[in-house]
Amino acid sequence: MLELIGLILAISFLIIFAAGVVPFALYSAAAILSLWALFLAWRTRRRDEIPRYSLIISAAIIIIWLLITVIPLNDSVWRFTGGERARIHAQARTALMTAKQLELAELSPPAFSLSLNRAGTWRIIILLLGAFAAAWLAASMPANYQKHYLQFLVIAGVIIACAGLLGRYVLAPGGSVWWCFEIQAKHSLACFVNPNHYGAFLAMLCPAVLALAVRDVEKREWERLALWVGALAILTAGIIASESRGAYLIFCLSLLASGLLFLSRKNARASIALAAFVCLGFLAIACLGTPHMDRELRTLFH
Repeated sequence: MLELIGLILAISFLIIFAAGVVPFALYSAAAILSLWALFLAWRTRRRDEIPRYSLIISAAIIIIWLLITVIPLNDSVWRFTGGERARIHAQARTALMTAKQLELAELSPPAFSLSLNRAGTWRIIILLLGAFAAAWLAASMPANYQKHYLQFLVIAGVIIACAGLLGRYVLAPGGSVWWCFEIQAKHSLACFVNPNHYGAFLAMLCPAVLALAVRDVEKREWERLALWVGALAILTAGIIASESRGAYLIFCLSLLASGLLFLSRKNARASIALAAFVCLGFLAIACLGTPHMDRELRTLFH
């Protein structure tokens, strides 16, 4: 139960404060998730549970490698590299010297690292700490709570999709997210500034909707099934409104992967229902595109 509470609070915080656009939200949520995961790991340390070694080892390898890439290295190291990286470093040195001569900056000895964008790499490290902590918390929950968490994510996605559609076609938020937080951008879609991010986020949630829908078909929960059908329609509308080629591809591939995943199920009713959902999704993409999206898809192979 504590894992579910921590995840819902942290992700709600990210959504409300537009993490990525409002930096403190990302840093705060990553810290909350990491500390929450450590606390629960310490609290359950005496239980006879199998540690998630694959998740922990994967996180350690990726984060340690990224930490290595931000370490400043001596110039003698770069003499052996040559090529494009050496050219970029030479340009940076020239720019620093010019800034010093014009008294625009105080010159400090340039120390280059493997990462050409240390600030961006640190941001990715923080993001991954939060992501791996969230994955650990989600994997630690009982199956029933995992279903509730999946439902929460879908509901959050539907709210974001509706807000994005409202901002796109009815009430443009201008330079703000959620119509209240001012940002340095001309447009936004709910808590996203980039339409590609908005569309991709919605597209990644579609398999979750399909899984919940198939579960209700198997249990003959027809009223709740109608809610998931409506949710899929809203998410699809948001993907189309994003006019993002990447989101379209994620959506199509997620539908295809979901269909293949459920082929092995013995329940014929659920398989037929899933096939119907997949067909409806593909029909929506084929029939409800926009002129801009048509142009984007024509350039796919270029």
